[in-house]
Amino acid sequence: MQPSNSTQVIVAFGRYRQPTGATFAAAGVDWSGVAASTVFKWRVRKSSAGAAVGFGIVQPGTSAGLVSAAGLPGNTTGNAIATGYVGELQFNGTHTAVTATSGAYSTIVSVTLTTGIWDVSGATYFINAAGTSTTAVSAAISTGSTPDTFNGLAVTFISGITMGGSQTNILPTPVRRIVVTGASQTINLLGRCDFTSTAPTYSSNSSYIRAARIA
Repeated sequence: MQPSNSTQVIVAFGRYRQPTGATFAAAGVDWSGVAASTVFKWRVRKSSAGAAVGFGIVQPGTSAGLVSAAGLPGNTTGNAIATGYVGELQFNGTHTAVTATSGAYSTIVSVTLTTGIWDVSGATYFINAAGTSTTAVSAAISTGSTPDTFNGLAVTFISGITMGGSQTNILPTPVRRIVVTGASQTINLLGRCDFTSTAPTYSSNSSYIRAARIA
């Protein structure tokens, strides 16, 4: 390891030795001579506060320096992102039909997310029954059975309208940022209709919720 300049340090990874004594100064054997089941890993630790941190690749058009997350190349293999990696996508569009209750939120479909930071969105799909008049509709992404935050970042709400009977309607949600700190958390897509006469129905396997891992 040696300083390259005032902001960068060069760390050289080579073939070193596995110690057999109490300290790394003791005599040992080459790493290539140990059992295949033994795994050695290099670890670099940043201990100087305020120093720049980035990724060890160079983005096109630059000759040197650290690369910010915005400069990282995308996945061009066409393969799906593995579970636990940035870009992982969780999707659920499988659910039973749900009959709306006027003025109340109903849970339409859910997705379970693991620890991390996710952008979550969805859309409700519902059909007004013949003779039904709907005057307000809402769709929300929530951690519970009602909106846990009522703003434009989590809830779509439209009122002062008139939807006639036998109409099909699709209402998307905003994209909501959700941080999962535990091992897992269930996130719900909620729907609400304010109506008179026969209750609208959220048809089976029509609404959906999706989540993209960003960290």
